[in-house]
Amino acid sequence: MAVTSSAPYGAEVNHSGGNDQNSSAYAKAKAINASIGTVKASTHEVVTARDYAIGANIWLTINGIGVLANYDTTVFGVNQAVASINNWAASTGVFASTSGSGLITFTAVDGRNINIVGSTNSWFTTGTTRGAITLDSTNDIRITGSSVIGHASTITADNGNLTSVDLSTRTNAQTAMDRADAALAQVLQARADFGSLQTRFETSASMLSSLSDSLKQARARIVDLDYALETAVLTRQQILQQASSSILAQASISPRIALQLLIR
Repeated sequence: MAVTSSAPYGAEVNHSGGNDQNSSAYAKAKAINASIGTVKASTHEVVTARDYAIGANIWLTINGIGVLANYDTTVFGVNQAVASINNWAASTGVFASTSGSGLITFTAVDGRNINIVGSTNSWFTTGTTRGAITLDSTNDIRITGSSVIGHASTITADNGNLTSVDLSTRTNAQTAMDRADAALAQVLQARADFGSLQTRFETSASMLSSLSDSLKQARARIVDLDYALETAVLTRQQILQQASSSILAQASISPRIALQLLIR
């Protein structure tokens, strides 16, 4: 099945000329889920990191929105930069964090692209970081086309089961959850198949029971009809027999009466 355009879903995360989101994992996953009911597409966090360096008059835009302007790192530290970036998180969809070592990590939890544009004297390298998509299905998944979901990529199939899961990292825990979801989907599908089969058996049993009742009623009507007919025939025969006996008796008595009259 063909996947519809992801443009309507890129608009959900404010796609624009300076904020390419039509090609994001967020939009692609939405388009897949809207087009193919047998495949579930999910996104992962998009993460990128930049070094925090000393500089003055630094500006920074994230997903088309200016989050730093004329920022002087000689005056303000990394924590203040992170706080300023997070003030715009509701609009950019990107959150910043730091461990205090001078490295700022940018995260988009919903899988949207992280488009960073920084001034030439800043430590923020201009570029776009894209997310990954996980496809889950109880059936085989076959992807065709000149590129994979809009971008040349590598597809890795997870054929593991729940007996080999590793929860030591966030990624492994997510994989374990995906496997559990896939296993649950198979169980639910099996239950649905068995439920449908049971319903058909119950319907057939009900039809057979109804047919049996109909046959019993028909047989009863036939038997009752035969009994009534035979009873009528028997009654007729009895009446004829009694009438014949009465006539014979009368015929036997008449000559005797005549002889008695002659003798007198």
